[in-house]
Amino acid sequence: LITIAKSDFLEALEEHGEEANKILGRLMRRVDWPCFKGADTRLLHLIDLHAERLKCAMGDTSLGEHPLCDMAFLLDTGVASVVGENGEELDVLSVGQCFNEQIFVGAARHRDRRLVPKTDCELRLLSRQNLRRALAEFCGEEGPLRAAVMHHMAEEAEIKLGHERGGTGAIRHVSAFFDCASEGWLEVIRAKAEPKLYEAGRWICGKSMADEPDGVEMYVILSGEAS
Repeated sequence: LITIAKSDFLEALEEHGEEANKILGRLMRRVDWPCFKGADTRLLHLIDLHAERLKCAMGDTSLGEHPLCDMAFLLDTGVASVVGENGEELDVLSVGQCFNEQIFVGAARHRDRRLVPKTDCELRLLSRQNLRRALAEFCGEEGPLRAAVMHHMAEEAEIKLGHERGGTGAIRHVSAFFDCASEGWLEVIRAKAEPKLYEAGRWICGKSMADEPDGVEMYVILSGEAS
């Protein structure tokens, strides 16, 4: 290892004032993973240390290739497109948005879409393995972090449906049953709602009521289709 004394670091900054402005500017522009909202600040810093940094030119297709495609991305600068299998633009991501974050809750990466920079971009990349390494030093944080990712994904889906993030729109519009309900009551219901993720082919509810350990539940689909 090498060491840099605080006094030497500050002296170097004094001699090169323009560098101080760059460094301070980068610190002020720090972007955190939105899917880890509410996590311990020390854990977020450790996750940052385990994340890889990558600069991509406009049109770079490497993010859709192995091994990068198996990671989650956070956009630090620039704009990127979410592109479908036929090259169509499905979504546009800006600074502070992430892609593939479902891998943190055990789901598969996106196989029918990839990320392509629309401008020159800087990204942070985080794999499941590196997240686990960070969590190994914070006992008890895995559950809350997983819950944060699930809530983030549910809220992103609500926005894509035209509803307010974490609001009551998705519940109010799911059935005429809620047409006459007060906003206050729906807010209570929304606060109690638990986000869940089901991959294709899995049963969402049991084949009979006996298969439901927690009793009968109502399901509000925020993304995807079910039959």
